[in-house]
Amino acid sequence: MPAVRFSSQMGARRPTIRGRDIQRHWQHGRGKVFPHGDVARQRKGAPRRWFRPEQRSHERGAVRPGRRDIHGYRRHGSARYSHTATLLPGGMVLIAGGTGDDGDLASAEVYDPSAGTFTATGSMGMASWSHTATLLPNGQVLIAGGAHGGSVASAELYDPATGMFTPTSSMGMARQGLTATLLPNGQVLVAGGAVGGIFLTSAELYDPAARVFTATGGMGVARAAHAATLLPNGDVLMVGGQGMTDGISIPSAELFHPAAGTFTATGSPSVPRQYFTATPLPNRKVLIAGGNMSFTNAELYE
Repeated sequence: MPAVRFSSQMGARRPTIRGRDIQRHWQHGRGKVFPHGDVARQRKGAPRRWFRPEQRSHERGAVRPGRRDIHGYRRHGSARYSHTATLLPGGMVLIAGGTGDDGDLASAEVYDPSAGTFTATGSMGMASWSHTATLLPNGQVLIAGGAHGGSVASAELYDPATGMFTPTSSMGMARQGLTATLLPNGQVLVAGGAVGGIFLTSAELYDPAARVFTATGGMGVARAAHAATLLPNGDVLMVGGQGMTDGISIPSAELFHPAAGTFTATGSPSVPRQYFTATPLPNRKVLIAGGNMSFTNAELYE
């Protein structure tokens, strides 16, 4: 069996950002792996940055060489951040919740890539930010947890066919800064997070057929603002995050085994980090990049 480890990669240059949103623009970035295997990360007002697995290097550019350019932009209806964006089966993108100049948001919009427009859709039952949104096998979207005047335990389902949100059973524990991962068996693993300044080790499984959450084995380390990545063997990799009572970044990782319903420790990352990205690559490795305590650092889990 190959050794499980993290290996450091060439880091991207730390960006220079001015204004009050210094952390928000880079920490809360998202990484996306494209069919050609490269990973794109981008902050507001800066060129897109590509990680090339075969060269283990970063390069700047709006597009990867040989790829189509990116044209223009579209405005959506409400200014928002700490929201979710979910690709729906028909190719539309659901934008839900978040917070902005008008406070916490319950509104949602759908982006139509063929028309290049955003249109309003039904609103969530509760405004929230720092929640999760998970596309289920039946095409619905599970919205879970988040914050609205404190961490919340509520969950709801969005049905693209009706454009409506409906309540589903609540989690056993209120949590924000959690992760939600769709498992091969169709269930959703929600893990970690924080409530009232307390970081959580607990985890739950959502069953779309029964529409209920049930407790499963807990993590060995309490964490929020971490990353969860489904591995090719069906396990889920949990990395980093905030932990302990002072919210410091933690340099630990563990694996969730769905068949056993348990977590076990695995190799630790070289750098503690939170608010970062963890992207599965076609070569079965996971690219760990950025974070608010290690902007220039990247490493591979293999």
